Amino acid sequence: MFLRNLFYLFCKTFIFTGILSFLCFVIRIVFVIYIGHFHGELYKEGDSLGSLWPDIWLMFYNGAMFDHRGIAAFAILYFILGILSLVWKIRFSSFYTKFSFLNFYTYCIFALFLFVSIANFTYYTIYKDVFNVILLGIFFDDQKAILEDGLSGKYFLSIKIICFFIALWCVIWLYRFLISKIQKFPLFSLQKLYAIDLLLFIFFGILMLVYINSGFMFANKSLDQELKPASNLFLRNITPSPFRSLYQVYKGYKASLEKNFYSFVSDEPLSVAQNFFATQTNSYDLKNYLMQISTRTEVDPKIDHIFYIVAESLGSYAFDSKYDEIGLLDGIKSLIDQKRGFRVNHFFENAHGTIWSIETQISGLYYTGMRLSLQAQRLNSLLTAPANNFKRAGYQTYFYYGGSESWQNITNFAKSQGFDNVFGTSKMEIFAQKKRYLNPYRNVWGVWDSILLDFISDWVEQAKTPTFNMVLTTSFHGPHNLPWGYIEQMGGNKKDFENFCAKKENSNWGVLELATLWWVDKHVARFIKEMSKKFPHSLFVVTGDHSHYTFASNYQSSREVPMVIYSPTLEIKQLSNVGSHLDITPTLLNLATPKGFEFFSFGKPLFASKNSSSSKFNHHFAAFELAGDSHKIYTQHQKVFSLIDRDEKIDFNPSEAQNYMKRIFQSQALSWYLVMRGEILVPQDLK
Repeated sequence: MFLRNLFYLFCKTFIFTGILSFLCFVIRIVFVIYIGHFHGELYKEGDSLGSLWPDIWLMFYNGAMFDHRGIAAFAILYFILGILSLVWKIRFSSFYTKFSFLNFYTYCIFALFLFVSIANFTYYTIYKDVFNVILLGIFFDDQKAILEDGLSGKYFLSIKIICFFIALWCVIWLYRFLISKIQKFPLFSLQKLYAIDLLLFIFFGILMLVYINSGFMFANKSLDQELKPASNLFLRNITPSPFRSLYQVYKGYKASLEKNFYSFVSDEPLSVAQNFFATQTNSYDLKNYLMQISTRTEVDPKIDHIFYIVAESLGSYAFDSKYDEIGLLDGIKSLIDQKRGFRVNHFFENAHGTIWSIETQISGLYYTGMRLSLQAQRLNSLLTAPANNFKRAGYQTYFYYGGSESWQNITNFAKSQGFDNVFGTSKMEIFAQKKRYLNPYRNVWGVWDSILLDFISDWVEQAKTPTFNMVLTTSFHGPHNLPWGYIEQMGGNKKDFENFCAKKENSNWGVLELATLWWVDKHVARFIKEMSKKFPHSLFVVTGDHSHYTFASNYQSSREVPMVIYSPTLEIKQLSNVGSHLDITPTLLNLATPKGFEFFSFGKPLFASKNSSSSKFNHHFAAFELAGDSHKIYTQHQKVFSLIDRDEKIDFNPSEAQNYMKRIFQSQALSWYLVMRGEILVPQDLK
């Protein structure tokens, strides 16, 4: 009886393995059709479907190599559980006589494969990538807000859930159907069963060996290094299995907790500082490398109030001329006159995702993977923190967030980095009730941006001293449920947005989503113009925390955010047309603080007062996953882009790319050092 049951177990194991392999293949087909074709991801690099077939077949082959490794692990566990069931007759209870533990395991694995795959579809439609570090937001961010956004309808979750259950039913039916067929095999003699079971065991061992090692060999090879990747970015992204992507997210998070100086570079701290700052200075004090001096002249008006506005999901995509017909950013664009208002044409985020981005901007450090806001209680105020620098210059420092003050430990983190006070919904809701704003005056993320900006205006009017105000908005964050009454108050016409969204090239936009960004722009511009009248000696910067993944047209625009600077009375001149988030703080300090004032920053001023002697320079900068200068950028994905002519094709130079990437790792190493070891560059205990 045992040998016969063992024979059936081998057959069932092969069926289980085959169904998983077939399921992975079908899922890849659906992914290419649904995300690649219908969402246009296949064609973003200008490829046609006809030219992509070799790449598509290569992706299926390489993808099978990745899939088989995970399938082998589940198949081996299936076989082990089957053996245990045969020996010990494991059952959940006597009531479930037909539902063995092995069946329960099988159905759970089928459900897991389908669930992870459908989640991967949705993730790609939002972030234009397979599972990555942003996924950690599910655990560290506001879960209620994320759930509400997911259930808002724009991601068709209800349809996907229905598809999940239909697909699961089909797969289970196929499994049970095939299992019922093997029960009809003729009974073999005991002697034949010995031989058949032995042959099946050998075949199973060889199959698992091939699945795990991607070939008939005993040495495991690195698929990342040995497989020729698809040249198409989308096909290259989806080649690894989603389980591997999840493992990489976990591995990356675990590594971030264990990072040390030598996780980024192999050189000693002094050598890294000298290389990064391009100096032969032998100082062991990091202050001497970070120190810069304000060039503002005595004839320039004193800046009383500074407003550093970080708008949720505002990417450079929104400045595209195709949105001019609905005036998407007419408000902010009206500030750009090349005299007192400018826009940096090529400006990049220093981290991906809201909390990571705001951590870099509050600290003035490059992104290292460490969660700084969660370490606020042990952090000292960093040299590079904007609030710390402005406090030394005599400014009161305030941080305003439209959401909860407890979000991501933001209050403790902002205060640890020099902000005198942090304001959130607890004060702003009272303000909204007092001013009798239209209900509802908030969504799950926080109060509407109009209320947030009015609160700031009211607070600054009461200030007795110069102020530095850093603002993080929330309204352009899903779920987008801003009442149409608010939009219509600003002159928005629902029909205009519907007509615009009906066009094929703009199909990614939801009507209310588009209208919300239009509305946010109008209020930001209104706020700047009103504050400029009340406080002519003010300075404003508008940027985004990160680009909006849905509307970015390529890799470059998916990392680009705007930097718009405006002052009603201070005449300024542009020094560079490229930069990243870490260049904002030195720019503001250079324009606002007295000549000769010493400040500390990894970035460089991109603007100076018109009367200063500062001149244009070729800016070498590092940002998130890319580094560049005034002419081009190299990315960690082995791409090169021209910043002079976006259509210009530049040959990828591996040696040059390595030098650019080195700047990213050096910036991360020095940022890690400043947090973990302080200002003195001592080459010891760096692990």
